[in-house]
Amino acid sequence: MSQTFILAPDSFKESMTAKEVVVAMSKGIRQVFPDATIHHVPLADGGEGTLDVISEHADYEKVTRHVMGPFFDEVVPATFLYNQKTKVAVLELAQTSGLELVAKVKRTPLTTTTFGTGQCVLEAVKLGAKKIILAVGGSATHDLGFGILQALGVRFFTKQYVQIPNGRLQLSKIDTLSSETIDPRIKHLEFIVASDVENPLCGIQGAAHVFAKQKGATASEILQLEKETVRLAQTFNQKHNDYLQTAGMGAAGGILFGLSLVNERCRRISGIDWVLDEVNLERYVTKDTIVFTGEGKIDYQTEKGKVIAGVIQRLTTHQIPILAFGGSVEKDLDLIGITACFSIIPAPTSLKEALRDGPDNLAYTVEQVCRILAFINKK
Repeated sequence: MSQTFILAPDSFKESMTAKEVVVAMSKGIRQVFPDATIHHVPLADGGEGTLDVISEHADYEKVTRHVMGPFFDEVVPATFLYNQKTKVAVLELAQTSGLELVAKVKRTPLTTTTFGTGQCVLEAVKLGAKKIILAVGGSATHDLGFGILQALGVRFFTKQYVQIPNGRLQLSKIDTLSSETIDPRIKHLEFIVASDVENPLCGIQGAAHVFAKQKGATASEILQLEKETVRLAQTFNQKHNDYLQTAGMGAAGGILFGLSLVNERCRRISGIDWVLDEVNLERYVTKDTIVFTGEGKIDYQTEKGKVIAGVIQRLTTHQIPILAFGGSVEKDLDLIGITACFSIIPAPTSLKEALRDGPDNLAYTVEQVCRILAFINKK
């Protein structure tokens, strides 16, 4: 009897895209089960690579535009998806305002902007989009989405009522805003932010304290960002204060907060749940299926809206084996629903070598696991 596998991993950041992961997994499987039925279902949770995943499974055309990058000092190419029939556009913030666009030595969330992302939103609206789904993982910014608002026509002013130039926002200089010149179509959009982040806007679990460091902020800059975020949230928030503690408000440097100031239909959804709906993962399941999933680092964050957690949630009721592979696996991690976790690192090595050798290490580890499966099947 031919063995059936579903390969449903995330990318291994800085080593393999999700597509490259399933190729490496398939290579390992074929060494042991050459006639296996293998379903390639690369996944994403709303971060980098989301568009590639969605475009493989849904009827969208790819649209490419050139927009401003994270520092507003260069033009970058950006692709988004658009369905003319449904009037739905899917955008990926990482392509225009993402951390991977910024060299490590230049990373800072104090002066990076989401302006280019706003330009993509406008381009989608010009095509006729009535619904925007924005995947916000991998952000390089902490501008509360105000860069997007600038691109859409919102003007920001200092205390002296001097207009702040487009793309040159510093939170500490902002005192007031005017949305009188915003494109009127924006207010009527259905605006959905897809994210795996459930952190609030402010506080110890908020956008600045949790995410600004990985974007290049120093300890003092994190405190500065938190202070300005609280100030601006109190200045512009028109709703109850508990609104600012809404789960996901801290995603991508507070982007949901900014969008909500100009669009009452703005809301957040789980990135992985949305992707799983789009790819219809469960259609591949049979009673004899084995699932291989994975991500670069399997740790305490894995169960917080990441790909592996989403796969578990969707497939655990089918009572089939779900095996997870990672570059590293946190010791004593208890992922309910996972049959077993495997690190693909075969020996002590440098990070550079681990990232470089990721595909070979993954294929080898999968092959060894399959040899165990083949032995069990013979008994």
